[in-house]
Amino acid sequence: MLLRIKDIPIEGKNIAFELNNESLNSRISISSQPEYSFEGIVPCEINLRLQGTMLLTEGVLIDGLVRGKFTTICSRCGDKVSEQLETPIKMVLKPAKSRGDELEDLNFGYYDGEVVNCAEIAEEMLVLALPMVVRCKTGGCAESKDSWVFGEEEPVNNPFKNIKIVH
Repeated sequence: MLLRIKDIPIEGKNIAFELNNESLNSRISISSQPEYSFEGIVPCEINLRLQGTMLLTEGVLIDGLVRGKFTTICSRCGDKVSEQLETPIKMVLKPAKSRGDELEDLNFGYYDGEVVNCAEIAEEMLVLALPMVVRCKTGGCAESKDSWVFGEEEPVNNPFKNIKIVH
């Protein structure tokens, strides 16, 4: 979903679109372990606003939401798990010509020329939001440790367990 900067009105522009599953899955297949894949429709809702004056655009503010259903393998029992993922998009894009020696930041980026690729930004945010560990929430290993393939769950050491609340 390409959007020209000069087509964004001063009051902002709301857009809704769907991501291409093939593009999204090829992006995550490069480095993900365990394997993840997105299914069905991946809807995006984004609001874009200009930052600065109309004649001298200093950047584009992006605010939105992307949702997708993904499948992967449970970290405990090895069964296939499907989960819904929803992640916000909050980002500031500056023109590439203003690039300096700034540190990398996930909420800051650059655009080249006169267009912003909204699909690429939404894909990146969705892939970055994938959980590192996924476990069954119902059935299988959620009910019984007998089906666990990948070891025992270690107890959490809570350093605040002995603190009492004083009124």
